[in-house]
Amino acid sequence: MPALASPVAGLIGDSFDRKRVMIASEMLGAFCFLLMAVVTPAPVALILLRVAASLAAAPFVPASGAALPRLVSHSEELPSANAKIAQAGIIGGLAGPVVAAAILLIADAQVVFVLNAATFVLSSALLMSIPGDFRPASTDSAESNPSALAAGFQYLKGHRVLRPVTIGYAIIFFGVGITGPAEVVLSNDFDVGATGLAAMTAIFSIGGLVGARIGAVLAKGNTPPAVLTSASAALAIGFIAVGAAPLFALVLVGMAVGGAADSVWRVAHEYLVQTETPDDVRSRVLAASEAAELAAMTFGFLCAGIAISLTGAAGAFAIGGIGSLIVFLFFLAKGARPVRRPIALGARPLPRRQDAGSLMRPPSRRLAPLADQVTR
Repeated sequence: MPALASPVAGLIGDSFDRKRVMIASEMLGAFCFLLMAVVTPAPVALILLRVAASLAAAPFVPASGAALPRLVSHSEELPSANAKIAQAGIIGGLAGPVVAAAILLIADAQVVFVLNAATFVLSSALLMSIPGDFRPASTDSAESNPSALAAGFQYLKGHRVLRPVTIGYAIIFFGVGITGPAEVVLSNDFDVGATGLAAMTAIFSIGGLVGARIGAVLAKGNTPPAVLTSASAALAIGFIAVGAAPLFALVLVGMAVGGAADSVWRVAHEYLVQTETPDDVRSRVLAASEAAELAAMTFGFLCAGIAISLTGAAGAFAIGGIGSLIVFLFFLAKGARPVRRPIALGARPLPRRQDAGSLMRPPSRRLAPLADQVTR
């Protein structure tokens, strides 16, 4: 549903003060979950309200990502800011189910819904306290077409760097979608049950926490396409390792590598879109990128059953790994190169080096006019 709503969600973030957009999104989410507490015995009403909550949340991510470049004090700190946001999301995703399970031991589902609504209200209060200008910049660039719903997709299609990156993004997360259901089958194949499945999920997330930090560090000393190329290779290694693992302990190692590579991909991709997109269309471009990810992952989920029935759970992970390997080779063919200079955590940013003539080289330094970035 958020993928289908992305054109409108992105347009909202480019048309109004982004702080107000995020606050409104959170408050609408809180209202939806409060209503869920009221209608808990009615499954149909719960489903409808959950859909409404998803629609209410749709503008938040593109609006927040679009606003971030104007809030950091130095552009070199943007990867670190993205990494911290990614880490916060991962921690919330890990802690939320645990807290909910603990609450359900002593209370009913209505309490969980009410507390979830309270988190939305708290988020809104925190957003209100953030200083800075959240309003989208306005330009006279005719190419930006600020009223167009499809402007984000058009921009991705016309940009010589973001176009191949978005294609790779879709392939990567199609493979991620296939591996999701395969985790359940794989845990049964190794006879580790629900505990093993929980361990796979947790270790993937823990790897993601580390990977977000690695992605921020690598982005400071390398071009984003170089980081994405390396992350694609690492994700391929992680998923193929899971599929080939003879022991469950090695499955967990592969999941940790995959989780780290997934976060590196996300941090570098967010940074690339933010720095290669003008402010007046940035929310729509981020929403279009998110739509590509969600659509590809959903298609992967739909294909997972066929993949698992034909190749087994291990084969499904191998398919996901092969998809990432294809992206790695695709990026190489487009002129990108893997990371050449990994740097230590906490090191000062290094000057960015780019290969002359590379099709994957960002054609502009930072936030250049839209007309300079779109191919004719």
